[in-house]
Amino acid sequence: IKALYQRLLNSKRPAGQSYLYSSIVKANFQGQVFPVKIVFVAKKGVRNQYLVLASTNTNLTPQQIIQLYSRRWFIETYFKTAKQYLRLNKSQIQSYDGQVAQITVTAMTYILLA
Repeated sequence: IKALYQRLLNSKRPAGQSYLYSSIVKANFQGQVFPVKIVFVAKKGVRNQYLVLASTNTNLTPQQIIQLYSRRWFIETYFKTAKQYLRLNKSQIQSYDGQVAQITVTAMTYILLA
C-alpha cells in the first residue's frame, strides 16, 4: 500500500477533492485473484498521513466508498460504546426475543444519552 501511494504521489496525478488518490489493483487471497479499488483519504488534521479504504466493487466511485465507510464507522462506534458503557455484551439471554429486547433497550438508552 505504501509503495502504491508513493507511485501515485510521484505520478503527478491530481488529487481528488474529497480524497487523495484512487486506484484499482489486483489482490491475491488464498489463490483467488480479484480486483480491488483502493482509495487514499487524507487524515484530518494530520499532514502527510492518510487512511486507506478498499472495496471489491470497482464500479463504485471514490466518494461512494468514502460514504459507505463513513456509515459503517458510525455503526462500529455505536457498538463499541454499547459494549463498553451499556454492557451490551454482558447479557446472558439465550432466546431470540430476549436478545432483541435487550438490544432495543440498549439502543434506546444510547439514544437518550447521546
